[in-house]
Formats: sequence, C-alpha cells, structure tokens
Amino acid sequence: MRFRYDLAGGAHTNATWQTGRLLAQSLASYLGNHSEDDAFVKQIQFLLEGPNTISANGGYPSQHEHIFLSSLIVARETPKLWGRFSDEEKKKIDLLMRAHLVGNALTTSDHVSQPRKNPPSMDGSRNQNRSWNPNYREGMIGGLILGGLWLGPNEAQAFLDGYDHVKFTEQLKAAGLTNTYEIFTWKENHPDSAAPTPEQVNEALHSFRYLEKNITNPMELFIGLAKNTYRAKVTAGLNGGEGKEDATGNVGGKLYEPAEVPNIGKLGMLFEFASVDAGGPRSCAHYAYDGFRPNLAKQIAMLVTGHFDYKHPEWPAVFEQIQIGNEDLFFKLEKGYITYAKGKAGDKPVNFESRDDKVVTRDLWNKVILPFHKSQTK
Repeated sequence: MRFRYDLAGGAHTNATWQTGRLLAQSLASYLGNHSEDDAFVKQIQFLLEGPNTISANGGYPSQHEHIFLSSLIVARETPKLWGRFSDEEKKKIDLLMRAHLVGNALTTSDHVSQPRKNPPSMDGSRNQNRSWNPNYREGMIGGLILGGLWLGPNEAQAFLDGYDHVKFTEQLKAAGLTNTYEIFTWKENHPDSAAPTPEQVNEALHSFRYLEKNITNPMELFIGLAKNTYRAKVTAGLNGGEGKEDATGNVGGKLYEPAEVPNIGKLGMLFEFASVDAGGPRSCAHYAYDGFRPNLAKQIAMLVTGHFDYKHPEWPAVFEQIQIGNEDLFFKLEKGYITYAKGKAGDKPVNFESRDDKVVTRDLWNKVILPFHKSQTK
C-alpha cells in the first residue's frame, strides 16, 4: 500500500479499498488487542517514506487519505501503539495531518467555492467541488474535521488563519515528505498550470470559512455530512429494483440475487444508490461504499478524541438514517449488487467476496461502533 500523485486511476493510491484494515488495526490496539501492532507500525513507517506519502491535494483522493489519517488519530490516543513511533516519525505525521487540512481547506473555502465553480486543487485540477457527491464531500469536508481532531478545533482554525504556504512547504521538504512537497510546489514547477500561487493559497485559508462558518465544531460538520451522505429513501434499485438497461443490453442498478429489500421507502439509504452522473441515473455500490467508509472513519476518530457529541439535537434522527443506510448497504452487498454508473451496467456483482476491506469495515460498524452508539444514544 502506498500513496503517490501519479498512480493510475486518480485516487493517488494503489490500494483504494485497503486502508480500512489500518483503521481496524489501530482501533483494536486502542481497545487492548495489540496483536496487529507490528503490522500497523510497519505499514505506517512505509507510508512516511518520501515517495509514498499522501498527496494532500484536496478533492477526490482525500477520501482514501482520510481512512489512513483517521487510523493515526486513533494510534495517537493509544499510548502503547503511539510509543512505537520515533519523534521524527511523529513530526512527519503531524505535517501530513496539517497538509491534508490545508489541501481540503483550499478546495472547500467560501473564498473559492462558489456554486458551479470548481476551485483548483494544489496541482491545478478542477475535478472537485464541495457540493458534489459523497465520494468527494466525505473526504474534502471530512478533512476539515480531521484537522480539528488532530490539532484541536480552535487550534486548527488558528493554523489556517495564520497559514504561510512558503514556510509550510519548506517544512515538508525538510522532513523528506517528497510526494506531498511536489504537490504543494506544483505552481513553482509547472508555472503554466492552473495550480494556485502561494499567495492564492494563503488568501483562501486566512479567516477560513466553510458555508460562512469556521471549523471549531466538528460535530456540526459531521451532522451536515451524514445527512447528505444518507439522504436517499430506500429502494431495491433503479426502476423499483428492475434496474436500467445500457446501450449494450446489460442491466444494472439492481440486486444480483433477487430478494425483498428491508426498509423500503425509509430515509437513510446511501445517496450513491440513487444519484446521477454525466451518463444519467447512477446506482453504484462502490460509490455508496465510498460514502460509508470515510463516514465511519470520522465517527471512530471523533469518539476516541472525545469530540462526538451525543447531546447534539439532530443526532438521534441522523443515527436512525445511518443505521438504515448501513443495513441497506450490507444487505445489497450480501446479495450482490450490479452497478449502473456513467451510462453502463457493471459486468459482475459487487459483494463481500472482493479482496478489499468491506468485511473489515462492516464488522467495525456492526460489532463495535453501532453497539456503542446505541449504549450512548438516548
């Protein structure tokens, strides 16, 4: 597993759906099971080597960085695990956390994010908008949340308000965080690109606001995200579960194994089962999972840092939405789901048999986080 800005696929990683294992390993250690500590530390140390570090570009890749960084937040709250890292490694982790915050603040700032205008990320890409589907929003806006959990909400806001891009990139270089440094100096090395200048980055971050609010309330940001990610009403698939035929005659947007889907009509289905893209209707288990997984990571990171507020007035209703949505996701993965996206039906079902972290994250939710939420929610 590694990160790198020029890896194929646009996710800036070669392990798109593998990082959930890091989250499980760190949480197990936090809860007293240290059997995976060696594997966790070895992988993290590899990801702190210059060519393997996160891009922190903002935008689409953020969702995958998000899981990795959430696992580090959990690790810091676990003295036995955190003690395995050297002071130099801890400094690198701190810089990567700050870089992730900067990259996502750049692409979500009120200063640059007007409707229908896609702000440039650090490398000048405009393939992102803070109002787009959950596979963008959960990483981008989630990056603001993780920054607050790592630095402290008020401290994170102060960091953005006083940010100096030139000085920060010098710190990245000095720490040997090569991949991140290359992204943060993209304009310098690619002057004809749409990448922002250091002055433009500073301007976007100073007095930072997202939807006219600062980032000092992680729970408020989380509630807004969760309501968006789980905002659809449960269906069996497109066209009442019959699916949609593509130009080749294949049908997608439906269960592979016909079954009666529970909770039909209830609010809470992951939006990516009922969204749209450039090809028309979209009903995609992969994209739905891209909403569930970073949302779960945020919940875990907020819980271990003490920032999950069970007294938030909207939490009980949002919790019900999340329960319905996750139950629906797991049911569809259990039966297998034929995706319909970008005008094409999938050629095979998406299910728990694929070699990724779906089983791991399902068990994190069902066996650990869901029971704890139920014990705390009045």
